[in-house]
Amino acid sequence: MARSFTTYLHEYFYEELFNALDDYIDSHTSDLRNKYSRLHKIGTVELSDMDIKTVHVDDGNEMDISMEIVVSASIIVKEGDYHYDEEDEIEEWYSISAKGNLSRRMSDFEICLVSAYQKGSYRRLNPLSTDFVPQIKKNELDKIAENFLLKYYPEALLQPVWIDPDVLVSKMGLEKEVCSITADCSVFGRIYFHDTDAAFYDEEHERSITRHVKAGTIFVDPQVFFLRNLGALNNTIVHECVHWEYHRKAFELECLFDSKLTQIECQVVGGIRGHKWSKSETIEWQANSLAPRIQMPAGMFRRKAEQVIRQYKQSTGMSALIDIIEPVIDELAQFFCVSRAAAKIRMVNLGYEEAAGAFIWVDGHYVKAHTWKKGFLKSNQTFTVDEETILSLAIRSYDLRDTKESKHFIYVDSHLVLRDGMYIKRDENGILALTDYALHHMDECCIAFELSIKGGRYEAYHTECFLNRSQDAQVMFECKYSGGLEHAKKERQIEVLGDLIEEEMTMYNSLPNDYVTCMDIVRKWKKMTYNEIAEETHVDEKTVRRVFHGESGSIKRLATICLSMQLPPIISQHIIEKSPWSFHLVDKEHQTIHFALQHYYAQRYDAIEEFLQRRGVAL
Repeated sequence: MARSFTTYLHEYFYEELFNALDDYIDSHTSDLRNKYSRLHKIGTVELSDMDIKTVHVDDGNEMDISMEIVVSASIIVKEGDYHYDEEDEIEEWYSISAKGNLSRRMSDFEICLVSAYQKGSYRRLNPLSTDFVPQIKKNELDKIAENFLLKYYPEALLQPVWIDPDVLVSKMGLEKEVCSITADCSVFGRIYFHDTDAAFYDEEHERSITRHVKAGTIFVDPQVFFLRNLGALNNTIVHECVHWEYHRKAFELECLFDSKLTQIECQVVGGIRGHKWSKSETIEWQANSLAPRIQMPAGMFRRKAEQVIRQYKQSTGMSALIDIIEPVIDELAQFFCVSRAAAKIRMVNLGYEEAAGAFIWVDGHYVKAHTWKKGFLKSNQTFTVDEETILSLAIRSYDLRDTKESKHFIYVDSHLVLRDGMYIKRDENGILALTDYALHHMDECCIAFELSIKGGRYEAYHTECFLNRSQDAQVMFECKYSGGLEHAKKERQIEVLGDLIEEEMTMYNSLPNDYVTCMDIVRKWKKMTYNEIAEETHVDEKTVRRVFHGESGSIKRLATICLSMQLPPIISQHIIEKSPWSFHLVDKEHQTIHFALQHYYAQRYDAIEEFLQRRGVAL
């Protein structure tokens, strides 16, 4: 910060600090003995200049702060023996302890003690940053949330309860109002630290209005509820309470330089930009992190979670947490009056890793809950990837497109899964789906991908963001290929791939270079008639026969026939290479069809057809 507290002290309290230091030096001249080099005897001592090196600030009650001001002093020491006319200039460091109240703009600034500086001697009990933002580490968040509740809502630490935000607001001596803040609902909540005249949006008349508001008033936009849910509304209120409790001093520091400031407002979308966080970004991270921990304190949340888990296991007869994780999350969300995403993230934070694979929203639906070996995935990795992303990766990623092993993975239910009966089944409608075993052992059979946040505003966003891929999430993600076959269980991959490769290579090696002969061999191998292929691909039998004989057709028509026969990639690739037609992979339709041949070929043809049509490929 250009406008630092150090600068403020230097500008407004330099004289007081200088005089206090001058008095101390004058009464401690003996401490300077042996500090000078050219003098025979110490004479007069004069403080010529002082520079504030750093300021260590500690949080106090309400708006009180205490501080250690570390200064360097330029001291002129004159010769005390009249036979000599000498002087020496020395530099000494000192510590000045002081205190003041920010709400009074430091008008009560008081110097408590001056002493020689000793590094590390000042004990900081409640340290604030140079921006007056509390210094909070991630592993301290639960403890801080607990202290907050102990102060304002102690009953929440005795048994699992819903934190009523209106009660919390009252206990903190604050007020809450619901009204439209902005026309576009870009601000969820706003808290005022000073009395002021403020602008709001009048929905009825569609115009901005000005009204007087009192310090300690929280405003919440009613659209928070309608656009999100009750959980989001409650979180917004608690979020603003956190600002009042922990960030008033940071705000008042800003007010020392700009008295027109009155409030902190919270955008609908928050994020972290780059690796060095700004003051406002740190404040938002703290409020975003503390609010759900206050609403769901660790000990009581675990107690309630264990109770709900036991109940569902007893009522369903299921023993694996992943099989009941979604109703458990929903019941916890309902009990604590938080959003589904908040309850899910809290479970993950407290060690219920199975929750990370629940309620993941992709391509307009939630994928089935799934889990993996504990600790297998990094916080920014996933087994779930949407159609557009997987298609894009298949086009631009050399590893995913050309690695031989990747050709043995097919795209099923938003996962790239190893093709094997242990992991893939057909449901009652004949559509490919993951087996229960696969859903419980994703690390054995699925390729992992790395997530990042789209757009510069979201780079290095905190980990919880990656878990928030829910239906109402406002954050967009990018995905990249993270690995290949190494994600499968070693013994299993050898077994599965061995069987696959043996069968496919046997057929591949039997195929000649003649296109027509190849087509006849694979049709008989798949035990399909021309008529069956025609019915599957929705064309007449004569057209199918002409494509088989190389008399007429197109690469698109040939590809659909290969897909109807569910030909493995190595087989269809050989046939296409020997055919009269070829892919032009600069063409988007061709790119999509090529992907289907690689990773969709084992699906039922109507499912493949739906996929191609969704991607704009007309058959």
